[in-house]
Amino acid sequence: MAEVEITEWRPRQPGFYLFQIFGIQARLDWSWFLVFLLVVWSLSAGYLPHEYPGYERLTYWTTGLITTISFFVSILIHEFSHAMMAIRSGIKVSAITLFVFGGVVHMTQDAKSPRTELSIAIVGPLTSFALAGLFGMISQMVPEDSHPMITIACDYLAWVNLVLGMFNLMPVYPLDGGRVFRALWWWKTGSLVRAMRVSTDIGKGFTVALIFIGGLQIVSGSLIGGLWLISIGMYMRITS
Repeated sequence: MAEVEITEWRPRQPGFYLFQIFGIQARLDWSWFLVFLLVVWSLSAGYLPHEYPGYERLTYWTTGLITTISFFVSILIHEFSHAMMAIRSGIKVSAITLFVFGGVVHMTQDAKSPRTELSIAIVGPLTSFALAGLFGMISQMVPEDSHPMITIACDYLAWVNLVLGMFNLMPVYPLDGGRVFRALWWWKTGSLVRAMRVSTDIGKGFTVALIFIGGLQIVSGSLIGGLWLISIGMYMRITS
């Protein structure tokens, strides 16, 4: 999930500093470590052994770890695409933070026009789709019989980046899709206030649906998946 936050970044913020490039700090919120461990465990002890049996446990955990790191690098690239487009549009970006629900781009000001808002919002999902295509191409180029786990990892990364791009296009503010919808409505009406009100109202409906689907998953036996959807829905409900 991608989000743009209008704030002035301060150097001493909670979390873990990664690096700085083009004046943009990349950081990890402490909540990120929880989801990182969860993804590593679910891949290494669940998905990979179930879908691709017959390999050693070390192979599963090594593949799970590398795939998880690559997945979060993909999210970071997604967020940097937002940041670079904002900088290109004349907006200062101070930091990017990865946290339990995705990433946040810290901008010191909002977009001044719907065209700028649209370009900043849409570039993230397009980047995720491009990464999905790239991992898919790598999967096709690597001989499956010689390096099967590379193919498996690339197939998974292609799938999750595709899902990430599609999920972010949902018209739910503050997701990218919600910002795209707000920009288009702003462009049509000429009123940012009206566009914000409409996009927020639509977003609230989608978050209720997401929470409802999560409840259905819990009833059907998928406890972790259901709780995850409910948590995302509640977060988006609070921030919309």
